[in-house]
Amino acid sequence: MKRSRIGWTDFSGGNLNPVIGCTPVSTGCVNCYAKRVYDRWGTDFSKVAIYPEKLERLRTQVFPQEGNVRGPGKRPLCFFVDMGDPFHEQVPDDFILLALDIMAERTDVVWQMTTKRAKRMQALAVTWMEKERRVVPVNIWPGVSAEDQDTYNERIKWLNCTPSAMCWVSLEPLLGPVILGDTLLLAWVVVGGESGPKHRPMEIEWAEDIYRQCVAAKIPFYGKQISSVRPGVPLLINGQEIHEWPEIS
Repeated sequence: MKRSRIGWTDFSGGNLNPVIGCTPVSTGCVNCYAKRVYDRWGTDFSKVAIYPEKLERLRTQVFPQEGNVRGPGKRPLCFFVDMGDPFHEQVPDDFILLALDIMAERTDVVWQMTTKRAKRMQALAVTWMEKERRVVPVNIWPGVSAEDQDTYNERIKWLNCTPSAMCWVSLEPLLGPVILGDTLLLAWVVVGGESGPKHRPMEIEWAEDIYRQCVAAKIPFYGKQISSVRPGVPLLINGQEIHEWPEIS
């Protein structure tokens, strides 16, 4: 399994993409990096496809422990579906419930998920928990991505109702200032600007203000990148890269 180029995770792509494809739901989708990739290949990204064989491989997939971004002694972070939305309307309920079963079984791995379809994630997570009367697994991190105050407000209300030991928010691409508000259930915030030839600007002041809010609320903050043509240009706050993690092994 290849290491991820995404700074806040260890592994992505390959078998971790049993869902590929998506359709826009908000302005944050306009310059979607995954769609750009598929456009170059001449593939219709709006045709959402599921790959049961990839999902099954995750039962035995080997994820090396050495060299993980959080350091030694921590379980590897695996980003589940980076080329689509695992909770897209075209993904069957049973497929998502099976994915949650497999992730819960693999307690040696921490699974990171993000969605813009927070209402559906919340509903299916409740169904999954009630089906087996489960205890909330600490190794599944459900999250939402949002780009501005309106999308944050809409998605955070459903995330707050999602059964989780560790929920998080990816403010990528950040296209406006965001007030986090009631953060009691929020355990991690990732902030990043848009990259690519048509990238829209992210004001550093927006990221700095979110960082101040995180410090005040004692929420770990991960600054991913500034807005730039080239991905991965460091986001500096007070001259430093801020890469913090939730206190979960």
